[in-house]
Amino acid sequence: MKRWIVGSLAAGSAVAGLTGAVLAWQKGPGVRRVNESIAEFTDHWEGVVASNAGGDGVIQFVALGDSSVQGVGASSPESSWVSVLAERIEERTGRPVEIYNLSVSGAIAAEVLREQIPRMREFPFEPDLVMLAIGGNDATQPQRVTVESYAQVMSQIVKLLPRGSFITDPPWISIPLLGSRARRMARQVRPLIQEYGHHLLPLFDATHSAGRLRYFSYTSEDRFHPNDAAYVLWAEGFLAALTEAGWAPRIA
Repeated sequence: MKRWIVGSLAAGSAVAGLTGAVLAWQKGPGVRRVNESIAEFTDHWEGVVASNAGGDGVIQFVALGDSSVQGVGASSPESSWVSVLAERIEERTGRPVEIYNLSVSGAIAAEVLREQIPRMREFPFEPDLVMLAIGGNDATQPQRVTVESYAQVMSQIVKLLPRGSFITDPPWISIPLLGSRARRMARQVRPLIQEYGHHLLPLFDATHSAGRLRYFSYTSEDRFHPNDAAYVLWAEGFLAALTEAGWAPRIA
């Protein structure tokens, strides 16, 4: 796969009580503005799902995961990687794409399993494309998730997703202890993804290759979520992965 650079997710939430600096960061205007946008992004995607009507030739794209799938940190939902990728697919295929973004900000893998996959399975159609980006919150919340419990949940998820889905491993975390957790989680999930006939989106390697030097160029003003530029790179990387895997929508 071609190397693609993305904005890495910082891990302030897992160590928020450790220093006054982190507490100050959490109360800062950048964090507040991004947090205030979460409800707007949620409402946007719920409205998109409700307005989808299907029809001949429509490509139905289901997106699962956390705030990175919502596009939190972008200037608008239209600048999320999900929206940008859908536009790229429309340009390549000449067919409209309907987005069913079922992601939830703050979600961990267990919540994808418990809430998002059942909702997807209620749809009266088989999606043309399913993509899952999850693991950042799992990696940054050791009080809630162990490496082993994450792997156990992911082993259930990969069995339930349609064969040929595209799944990320966790992103790299800039705090060393949590970065080590993310690396171990990535090593656990990669063979599971491939064992069940899915395609790996190597988010850990991509974010790690971006590293600290590019960190401020590719994160939003909360210094946690990717920004517009990063999400474009996510979309381009994911599109390259679709191409490499030979993905194509069902015949119209």
